[in-house]
Amino acid sequence: MCYEEYMLYATTQGIVSLPVELVSFKAQSTKEGVQLSWKTASELDNRGFEVEASADGKNFRKVAFVESKVGTTSLTQHYSFLDTRAVAGANYYRLKQIDFDGAFEYSKTVAINITLASAATVYPTLATTDITVRLASTDDQVTIAVADMAGKQLLAVQNPADRQVVLPVQQLQQGVYFVTVTSGTQKEVIRFVKR
Repeated sequence: MCYEEYMLYATTQGIVSLPVELVSFKAQSTKEGVQLSWKTASELDNRGFEVEASADGKNFRKVAFVESKVGTTSLTQHYSFLDTRAVAGANYYRLKQIDFDGAFEYSKTVAINITLASAATVYPTLATTDITVRLASTDDQVTIAVADMAGKQLLAVQNPADRQVVLPVQQLQQGVYFVTVTSGTQKEVIRFVKR
């Protein structure tokens, strides 16, 4: 793959054009994950693109295969892939462009840093009768659990109907407690004190 300009290289049979002219490859953070997008200016016998991801920029693994829309064209083509399994921190991506004959080339590596939004807020943090848990996620699979310092679960709510849940805590002894909110693969623990 070449970038920005169409390049030619010489072989013993003459001058041959490179199979794919990749003109851009970008990564963008979204609520759903990392949106990858790339554009080709031309393609020759292109089977498609293996999307590879890495946490360290060195050890890559295949996360998807995006088939070429046309195989061969001199027209601009747009491609995209949404990585919903991106984790907090640095994420690195590259494309492995594969020809129909099995030959391949790698793109440049793009990096993006993901900061996960808070799954929930709990207030008041000094409670006497109840606490309110406000969920940031609209995920259908949500669990809210209250545990004591020893980790013993005292209350639990599965898949609440509302994004704001009021939990009674007046029956709890005075002390420190933890609210654990699990939403999909995201888990957050928030501390509160019962007075």
